[in-house]
Amino acid sequence: MRSCGVVIVSYHTGPGLFVVAGSVLQQEGLSELVIVDNGNPPDVLSKFQQMALSEPRLRIVSGHGNIGYARGCNLGAKYVSGDYLLMLSPRCLLPPNALSELVAACESMPDAIIAGGELLNPDGSRMRLCYAQGLTAKTMLAETFGLARWLVRNRAENAVGPYEVEAVSSAAICLRKKDYASLVGFDEGYFLDVADSDLCMRVRTIGGRILSVPSVAVVQLPKEGRRRISRGREWQRVKGLLRYFTKHFQRRYFPGFLLLINAAILLRFAMAMVVTTLRVWLAPRIKLNRDTPTKRLMVLASVLAQLPQGRELYGRTVLVTGGTGQVGLSVIRRLIASGAAVLAMSRGGVQVPFAHEHLRWIKGDLTDQKLHLHGYLIDMAVHCAPLEHLPPTIDLLADAEVKRVIAFSSTSIFGKALSKNAHEKDVVEKLVVAENEIAERCNARGIQWTILRPTMIYGVGLDLGVTSLAKIIDRFASFPIYPPAFGRRQPVHADDLAIAVLQAAFSAETIGKAYNLSGGDVMTYRQMLERIYATLGRKPVIRPTTLLPFMLDVAGKISRKKHINGEIARRMNDDLMFFHDDARRDFGFNPRGFLSGGLKDLEGY
Repeated sequence: MRSCGVVIVSYHTGPGLFVVAGSVLQQEGLSELVIVDNGNPPDVLSKFQQMALSEPRLRIVSGHGNIGYARGCNLGAKYVSGDYLLMLSPRCLLPPNALSELVAACESMPDAIIAGGELLNPDGSRMRLCYAQGLTAKTMLAETFGLARWLVRNRAENAVGPYEVEAVSSAAICLRKKDYASLVGFDEGYFLDVADSDLCMRVRTIGGRILSVPSVAVVQLPKEGRRRISRGREWQRVKGLLRYFTKHFQRRYFPGFLLLINAAILLRFAMAMVVTTLRVWLAPRIKLNRDTPTKRLMVLASVLAQLPQGRELYGRTVLVTGGTGQVGLSVIRRLIASGAAVLAMSRGGVQVPFAHEHLRWIKGDLTDQKLHLHGYLIDMAVHCAPLEHLPPTIDLLADAEVKRVIAFSSTSIFGKALSKNAHEKDVVEKLVVAENEIAERCNARGIQWTILRPTMIYGVGLDLGVTSLAKIIDRFASFPIYPPAFGRRQPVHADDLAIAVLQAAFSAETIGKAYNLSGGDVMTYRQMLERIYATLGRKPVIRPTTLLPFMLDVAGKISRKKHINGEIARRMNDDLMFFHDDARRDFGFNPRGFLSGGLKDLEGY
């Protein structure tokens, strides 16, 4: 196989760059990863320099300042020794075998010079790229005014193999190093945007072919941090567009039409500034409301950057139910890092578009009586879905040769035992019945079982407890309490629960037992709120409200949400703390302090 070097030009990308780098370093056929540092925080650059000491394929090029995307790519290309180059966006995750498939596409088709992957959104949907037909007046106007759906065709939906396009995005551009040299690289007259469209236009001009490879699904990560008014970036795009149309279309269009195009470009700039300004005005102080698909993706993708890779469960196959929930995602991430082969299942067949050689998503619903496991033989099952769904599947798991089951229940079995709310009473009853049935059925089929009961869970940004409190505080500044709100709490991080799964799996002491799992800090409800305020960088504004139970009862009935009720307010004065001494003794459970990870524990990444 021919080797391929990857060049990433980075300017204040943020910690997500480590996730992208991790997806590159797992590629077969990688000659080197060159990160051109156009300007990143000192801690990011320092961490990469430390990584380079132990990773010979990683090279950091820095000290030149912000020289732009085109010049940065040309600079990075000089350090690549491979036969091929891949120019990769610092926000794009590569799937396994991406390099080999892109190189194979170029090798398989005559006159193919450039190959690019298909871009996916964080929810797995395919991005509609106007420029797949090349950057023209039509596609520019379609993008500017949101008309791509009607004016631009999308062949990617039906493609099964590499197909020819007029352009590919700078998110991932693969070509031979000798072809890159013959084209003299990117035109350095473009500082940031449009350089990719210019390169593709020059390739077509000399008769070269450009391919899109649908099997290489490149997932684009979201921009980190708050949306800022980036007049400089938008103006660089304007300059790039003006240069591009003057360079390539001056003789194709009559002079007056080119003036109209330039006017449309300037109008696009004005519209972008107005829209961006409104977004900043309307956005909350700290962006805690990132969409669920993005959070799910980032939790799994962080295994490439944050967790040390081990071999504790190498050769074992583990089924994880409830795979898209906060606990399920955390468990999957830890299992992958431990070397296990993970089969993930989620309600409705929802999948996270994160590709890893040790992860497979299987379609199935635990409430479906016709559920099957597609012939897989499984060593262990970790149940993170609603507990009442597990007992009916015990026989199915036994038939798949499952020998070990670890299931998540909840301390609500105690905390809501005296609730006067009918919905909460039903929740408690289902948990009690399910725990008893799991023990009976597992014992009958010779399956070793352990039940884990966490308290209030946080840390991934998907919970309805701590994260919801943070969103209210961030949006409204003040927070109502049912006085005095001195009930004690012990919130537990989702990643600590995932660690507990691995620890319990290797401890014979845990077989046939149930454990309460709580966080490392004990605090009152009011103190918990104060710590959330401090993490958000806000001064606490806590308002005692004696009518709060009544207000929540009314809000629950209006919204028709059973989990919203007055009992939530009354429990602010109940002690919901649970000792985890037996978990510490039997399998070394050692949870972290509340919000010790700072804002990341609220945002999820």
